[in-house]
Amino acid sequence: MKETASAAKSFLKLSEKLRACQRNISKFNPNYPDVKKAQKIAQFAKEAQAQHEKLIDEMQAQNFAHPLNLVADNEVVARHMLGDTIAQFQGFAEKLGVLKTSLGVLRTKEALQRDKTRALDCARLAHRMASGLSKLFSGSAFQGNISIGEVLRQVKEDQQGKLDLDGSTVSLQVNPIQEKASFEPNLLYWSVSELVGNSLKSLLVAKLESKGVVSVKNYLKGKEHVIEVSDNGVGIKPELLEGEKNILSGYRGFFHEHNILSSGKILPNIKRVVEQHGGRLEVESKYGHGATFRIILPKGKASKPNWSLRKK
Repeated sequence: MKETASAAKSFLKLSEKLRACQRNISKFNPNYPDVKKAQKIAQFAKEAQAQHEKLIDEMQAQNFAHPLNLVADNEVVARHMLGDTIAQFQGFAEKLGVLKTSLGVLRTKEALQRDKTRALDCARLAHRMASGLSKLFSGSAFQGNISIGEVLRQVKEDQQGKLDLDGSTVSLQVNPIQEKASFEPNLLYWSVSELVGNSLKSLLVAKLESKGVVSVKNYLKGKEHVIEVSDNGVGIKPELLEGEKNILSGYRGFFHEHNILSSGKILPNIKRVVEQHGGRLEVESKYGHGATFRIILPKGKASKPNWSLRKK
């Protein structure tokens, strides 16, 4: 359809803008901070946000349902994960241009490095989301099989820098599985990255005496691929694992208990994306002893899902 092709093109342009943002952030040196470069990065972020807002307006005019709307306590909110991620990127980018605190004290290179790492992480995730959504609207998201191991290696490489800031590590066990799975690679990257991010929040809440560890691994179980993300963090209470108000349905019990920003909004979207690729998302946890999330996919090429892009 003409409308979906237009949306695909718009998301592609946005992904290219966000790729340029990544390149600019990578060049920023916290040891010798350049305010003009930081301002340029912030301007790129502002332009990307404006580009996304215009795209959302166009989609609403064409009666499209956004595939990645945010969910809070079982209700869809009038925001979108891509927009929120770009906004976070913009916030961190703007901080790179602030070399003094409100008290007039020079910010340390470590503080600037943290902002750079987080800005880069947000720009990278936003780029992956925009690219994946472009393929979703173009109809090419489900036309090929991917190597899960390659996606997981990229997630580990990109996420380790963020986890290093908090003294945690990512343990990666990639099995040399020959069979491939059918999943749009950018959306799989995003899904696993967000699960790693959730694990980091769990580690922060747990306040561990020993080092926090996030484990990412893949394996075959019968006729299915399993991607497993686990941690030794605070875990999830039993009442949040089942029933109507569970964390996969959008109930933000973890947020309400621990007051962790953005907790609980993304899991329903990960679940939806996985299910639309013919898979399922599972979680198990013993409170106080960490949690394990599993993305389970059928081996080989899945049939193209019936994902309606129109509002009902």
